[in-house]
Amino acid sequence: MKQVLWVSLTVALGAMTVTPAWADCAAEQQNAMAMLAEAKQKTVVEGGSIERGPFEKKFKQVINRMVAQQCLNEIMQLNQYVMAEQQKYPAR
Repeated sequence: MKQVLWVSLTVALGAMTVTPAWADCAAEQQNAMAMLAEAKQKTVVEGGSIERGPFEKKFKQVINRMVAQQCLNEIMQLNQYVMAEQQKYPAR
């Protein structure tokens, strides 16, 4: 009975905390794409084209790597928290 309760608590806790973490990651990615759009606009105003060069592809790769790393860090922190809670309340 206690094991079932702990699993339910863990699942509920995970559902509450994972969603905001992924929402933060999505927001970071949107911010990065807004920065890219701004860079494109400035480049076009100055008479160049960001589309023709490798800059856009490289920028997206770097941003995606940064966002992925942030998401991974948040998930690792969540995992550590859940493990710490399990240590406090071991199943009997």
